[in-house]
Parts: sequence; C-alpha cells; structure tokens
Amino acid sequence: MHYRFVFCLWVGVLQTVLASLANGANVWISFGPGRAQTTLQFQSACALQILLHPTATVSCRFVREAQLTTVLQNLLKPTLSAPTYYVLKSHDTFTEVQKAVHQAGAGNITSLWVVNISENLNWAEEAEKLRQADTVLDIAYVQTTARVGSVGYQLVWDYQPLFQLTSFQMQQLLEYMRYWSILRQCCGMQLSADWRHYLWNDTDWKNRWSVTSPKYPGCESHNITEVQRRIMQAHLWKPMLAAADDGVAITQMVVNKSSGQWMNCEKSYNMMRAHQLGFNEQFPQSVFEPLTEWSLRPPLEAHRRQFLLPMQTERFSSMRNGLPRYFVQIGASRDLQSALQYHSACLTQLVVNFGKNVRCFTTTLEQLLKFLEQEPDDNHYFAIRLDDASLADAASLQRWEVGLWLQFDNEDVANTSIDTNVHNVMHVQTGTRLKMLGHHILEDFAQLFGLSRENVDSFVSYFRWWMVLFQCCGMDMSEALALALTCVNRLGRPFDKGRQAGVGFGARPCRTLSPLDLPTTQVWFRDMQQGATGNKFEATYPACDTYVLTEVEKLFLKHPWWRSAIDAFDPFDALQHMFVDKSVESLLNCQRSNAWMLANGGPGVSLPKNLYEPLLQWVPDFQAFSKPTSDMSPHALEVPGHAWAGLLQLSLSVIFAALGGFGCGAFLFRRQVSHDAKLPVTYGRACIEAQSDVEVTMA
Repeated sequence: MHYRFVFCLWVGVLQTVLASLANGANVWISFGPGRAQTTLQFQSACALQILLHPTATVSCRFVREAQLTTVLQNLLKPTLSAPTYYVLKSHDTFTEVQKAVHQAGAGNITSLWVVNISENLNWAEEAEKLRQADTVLDIAYVQTTARVGSVGYQLVWDYQPLFQLTSFQMQQLLEYMRYWSILRQCCGMQLSADWRHYLWNDTDWKNRWSVTSPKYPGCESHNITEVQRRIMQAHLWKPMLAAADDGVAITQMVVNKSSGQWMNCEKSYNMMRAHQLGFNEQFPQSVFEPLTEWSLRPPLEAHRRQFLLPMQTERFSSMRNGLPRYFVQIGASRDLQSALQYHSACLTQLVVNFGKNVRCFTTTLEQLLKFLEQEPDDNHYFAIRLDDASLADAASLQRWEVGLWLQFDNEDVANTSIDTNVHNVMHVQTGTRLKMLGHHILEDFAQLFGLSRENVDSFVSYFRWWMVLFQCCGMDMSEALALALTCVNRLGRPFDKGRQAGVGFGARPCRTLSPLDLPTTQVWFRDMQQGATGNKFEATYPACDTYVLTEVEKLFLKHPWWRSAIDAFDPFDALQHMFVDKSVESLLNCQRSNAWMLANGGPGVSLPKNLYEPLLQWVPDFQAFSKPTSDMSPHALEVPGHAWAGLLQLSLSVIFAALGGFGCGAFLFRRQVSHDAKLPVTYGRACIEAQSDVEVTMA
C-alpha cells in the first residue's frame, strides 16, 4: 500500500509537469540584433511572465550565441519540481533560433519574441511575415525599432489584448517599465552613448539623437536617485530581481545579486567622469551600496486602485472642408487634458501652415463671435480656446470655417455627445487614453493631419518636456505638487487649520489628509497619497521628484518649436502655458518658484517678478519676440479692457489685502480680467477663506 501510494504520487507529479509542458509555451525566446532595444523587450517579456504566473517560478537569463540548442535541451529534461517559466534572451538571428528550437524538439513549448529592425509601426504585419516563413513556430510578438522609437516603453499596451491582462496587471507593468527605461539609458555599464560622452565632457562627440527626437535619453533632466527609489518601490521590482540571473541583474538592473548591493548611479557618474569608463567596463565596488539602505515599499493594498481602462480607438469625424482656418477648443477646465489639447492645436496650426501667421489665444464665446464677424485677414490661422462655452454653443459657430477640438472623460461620453451633423469635429481627446499614453497620444496626429514622421517625432519630444513643466511648475501645476506645496509649511509640518489646497486645485482641506499624504521633509516633491492626487500608475502621473526642473527647462528651450509657439501665443497664454512673460522677455525659474511657493503658502498666490529671469540668461542667442503687424486676438477688440487691466488689478489687490486675501486676489483677478470677465463672488470668497491663518508674501 505504501509503495502504491508513492508510485501514484510520483505519476501524479509527472503528469502535472508534462501537462505544464503541453499546455502552451513555457519558454519565451526574446531575440534580435544587439543595440536594437532587445533589452527593452526582454525585460517587458520577463515582467509579463511574472504577471501571468505570479505563484510560479520565473527565470530570465541571457543565452550566448550558438548555445541556445543546448539550453533548450536541458530545459526539456523531466523534473519533479514545479514548472518554471523561462524568458531567454539571445542575439542569434531568426534562422539560428529557428534551427535551435527544431533541433531541440522544443517547438511545442516555445514562443518567439522577435526584435526586428523595421520602419513598420504595425507589429502584427511583421509577425505574420515570420509565421509564413515557419508555420510550426509560435510568434508571440514582433517589436519593431520604429514602434519603440515612436512610443517607447508604452508599447507594452500591445500586450494587453494579446494576453488578456487586467487593468491592475497593466498598472504594475507600466510602473516598472517607466522607471526601468530611464535607468537603462541613464545608469550602469550599458547606458546611452550620448549620456556617456556627456559625462566625459566630450565636446567632439556628435549626439546620436537630437533633442527633438523621442529617442533622446534626456538623462540630464532626471534626478536619478529618485528614479532609483521609484523603481525599487515598484511592485515588480523584487520579483524581477529574483527572476534575473546574475548577468542580467548587473547589466540590466545594476544590481550585484551575489553581494546584495545596488549601484548608486550618482556615484557612478563621478567615477565615469574621472576615469572615462567605456561600454560594459566594470565599476569599482565603491559605487555600490547595500540594497537595504534604500527605501522600502509601502503595503501593496494602499495602491490597489484601478483607473486605467482597456485601450480604445479614439473617435474622430472627418472634416467636411479639409483643415479649417480656425481650430476652436471647447473645454471648461484648466487641467492637463485641456491644456495639452489646446497647446497641440496651436502647434498643429504652426506645422500645417508653416511660414504663415498663426495666433493662439483664450477668449469667450461672445468675443469670438464678434471677432469672426470682422472676418480677419485670410493670411492668419488660429487656435482658439473657449473658456466659458459648452458643446451646445458649437452650433453658433457653423457659419465659419471652424474645426472643433473636444475633450471627454471617456469614449462612451464622446459618442453620446457628438452630433456630426452639427459639430465639425477635428479632434477628440479622452482622459482615459491620455492617462494610458501620456505625451505619446500625439502619435494620432500623423494620420489625422497627414504629418510626416519627422513632424510627429518633433511633437512627441516637444510635449515630453512641456508636460513635465506644466505639471511640476507654475500656477496650473498638478494637484499632487500643489497639495505638497500648500499643505506643508517651511518646517515641513502640515497645517492643521483647514487651509485649503488653493483655488483651481480641488479646494481639498489639508486637515482631511492623513500624515501619510504629506511630505515629511523639505523635499517638496515627495509622493502624496493615492486618494489625494491621482494614480501613480498612469502615464500622466507627474513624478516631479524624479526631474531636475532646471535641466528640463533647458531642454525645452532647445526645441525649435518652442520659439514658434511663444510667438504664436498671446501674452496671457504664454505666461500660463510656457511660463514666459513676453512683456519683459523673461522665463520663470521653476526650481526657484517651487521653493518660493513652499515658503509662502503654495500655488494659490501670485509669483513675484524676481522669480522670472531674462531669456538671454537661458538662451544666449535669444532674439526679441516678433511683434505682429496687428493684434488679431479678441482682446484687441475692446481696448479699454487691457488699458485698465493693470490699474484694476492693483485696486482689487488692495481690496483683497484689506480683507486678508493678499496674493490670491491679484492671482484670481489676473486670470479673470485677462478674459474681460467679471470676478465670480464664489471665487473671491473661496480665495479669502483659503488664505486665512496663512502667512503670504506679497508679489
């Protein structure tokens, strides 16, 4: 009886193992030529195996050339242990991998992940070509170099429909890949060649990628220590480290597993500057630190919120008369979604009407109708943002050559709101898709407006830096940073007198936030709790602490579209969207302004002029802004509005000062009077209440 039991147990285990081998592939081979983003695919495939088999053993290893057959044969040997899921990386060619798999007899358990040097953005077409070449092998995915160049790590969205990933699985995958892709290019033995030569101070080196390319690493813009902390806190960090062999860990995750130490990237930069270490050269032990010295991850349950939805195709209706002269954006909010669409509408006009006069401004529906009645010069093209209009008002614009730019929370709302018989819609942007793709949502513009690949790449790189600045700087910054700056006094302790988050930031009282919600040090960008500020798994999560804002500003100023956009925007929008005061040709220093906000009560107050610095300090060859021959914005239709603006702002500031609402009064009035609108009583009351018991320095 005893022997029969043991025999049955052994047979049961063997059947389980054989069944695991028969039920689909448990070996993924990721292969492609070296230095062609093969590591990106290998890391994402390894992370995907972990997500699909969270309780099983996953092993991710590198296989040297001509050794793949032997490795596969060893993996096929029967074992009594629980099944292991493998991801193997190789630089063999497709023919060599094909031969190795067939020789090992591993075709029934193997899926191939191919990296293909191709300009095709459609991975499925490339996969079908390979399937026709070998009908036996399973081609799981083909990563083309063009697709990586256009969307970067966001290509992992392709995996969701293929493997039926849940929203939470996608969140974990995106969180890890976001910070890993930065570390991959900016730290370790295999970092970007452009960044390596930057550290060497090699003035003769010609960068492989320009700042206008989405492939530009931009390592100088990152606070690399904060990036390291972020990835260590990612849910997939520990499982990925456990799955990696020693070679993968040290080259791709900058971790020495044998000693339990992690490379300090900042220290490695100093070493590289001093000794000009080359590709794959070993770093001394002095740049490594014990993993235990880095921050620990908070409990998983605190972040289990599902914001993301499966990717959906955006809804667009075709223009009836081609591209119109007037791009009109309708949206009541001043959040990132609205600002991004308006800003991208302005740049689209600049691109499709290159060399012509383009003006971009914010106004009211009433003023816009007066403006259109005057029939502006045909040589001008416009991107116009309506602050006070709704989709119902669009019918009044049908007489003119107007194309609507609209935003909705999701596609279902868009489908039920848009009437193509009434609305001449150019572009629809949904919040769910923006959260998924971030600035890569601009990829849509290639098909929508017939933009070249070069122009789309330029758009993506432009908004890469703009989104960081818009969320991490100025008075329209993200709620995450706004709360941090508002609810923490100069001692790093939260206010407890009901100080609100500031007008325009949800007016969430600080007293409703738990201690975990607030920064505990003078590092004002520390993470806020999920419930207060949004979802850190989303592509639009600002992660301001991972950036060096001064370097981000420098990169933004280098972009050729920056100057064109500044010339196109009216002074108000240049200040709000570009942080540039056109009247004195100066730029807001984001690093200094955030420090000032921390000391003076947060973003609900106007900023002093001394935080703006002459553009000549930032751009040595800066030339004065162009002066339009005529002011085409509706503000020019009512000259007294602007003429009295300065005096009225001063007067209202004095009134608010008497009531205790110093900087906020000037701030609110500037936003409202710039559009010749009345100051709402509710705004004034909220502002005064928000300023109570808070010391505010006058601008």
